[in-house]
Amino acid sequence: MSGNQNQDKQDVFAVCQEGVDNVFTGVRQNVPQFHQSITNLQQECIQSCEDTIKSVIAIQKEYADKTDFKPFVSATVLKSFHDGVEEFAKITNIKNQFALATIDATQQGIKTMHDNAKLFTELHKNFVLPWSTMFLKKN
Repeated sequence: MSGNQNQDKQDVFAVCQEGVDNVFTGVRQNVPQFHQSITNLQQECIQSCEDTIKSVIAIQKEYADKTDFKPFVSATVLKSFHDGVEEFAKITNIKNQFALATIDATQQGIKTMHDNAKLFTELHKNFVLPWSTMFLKKN
């Protein structure tokens, strides 16, 4: 019975390891596809937004040209619009830098956690295994 129990324990660990391997193999295979899909979606959204705005401007300009409508916009309004667009671009750049810094910090935190877990496991092995051998039966 003792030999059978050892075989069962080994099978449990092997089954667990196999399951973990299968899960992470699947994740690793799907991550590039996920990234590409998200990138494609993002590019499509950006292109759609840009095209829509350009179309609206073109239609308004065409309507104004056909009706001989010449809207008057003061230099102050034009400068305000230009300054607002520049500020929006600066804010977007700062947001992107912040997002990238956050991702980098998160990645470093995960790496640190992983390194700590490896060290803890090694410490645990070095501490527990010598003690546990004192309690194991010698055949």
